[in-house]
Amino acid sequence: MIRKKVMIERQKAIKSRKHLSANEIASKNPSPNSKSVAETGSQPAQTQNHSTPGLTNFAMFLHPDEKTLKKLSKELLRTPGRCPIWRMKRYVADRIEHTPYSDLDIYILPPIINEGDVIINSQAAGLRYSVDDGIALDDNETIDSAGKNFWDEMKGDSNLDLVLHYKLKYE
Repeated sequence: MIRKKVMIERQKAIKSRKHLSANEIASKNPSPNSKSVAETGSQPAQTQNHSTPGLTNFAMFLHPDEKTLKKLSKELLRTPGRCPIWRMKRYVADRIEHTPYSDLDIYILPPIINEGDVIINSQAAGLRYSVDDGIALDDNETIDSAGKNFWDEMKGDSNLDLVLHYKLKYE
């Protein structure tokens, strides 16, 4: 019975704390080195920054000429820039349930950007790509080096994120 009373009191205390401001919480439980919001002049963090250093945002689309493979359910990806292309092939193969991953090639295709095309939030959805001028990426190339060596020149002045395409290897 006593244990149940203690639990109820704890729950009430937790509920009442949810409605307190940062200053009120600090004044009820001050630590020796803590300062109130009024003293520091700053507010507690409300949101997280989603642009993490070292990570590269890019899109992975099905190659326009590929007719046998499935599309990825999530085409917008984020990965460390040092991630090699072979690992991206393995990721794609796992997601589309295709084995072995060595059957896939990953390409960078230059976007066809006409005057008046609107690029929203640096995303490439809805753009067309030049299939004839594509570059197949080496397995040991990294996402960052592919972006710097090829994509920066292909995209021109646009602010597009890196766009990669996958298809079956035809030898």
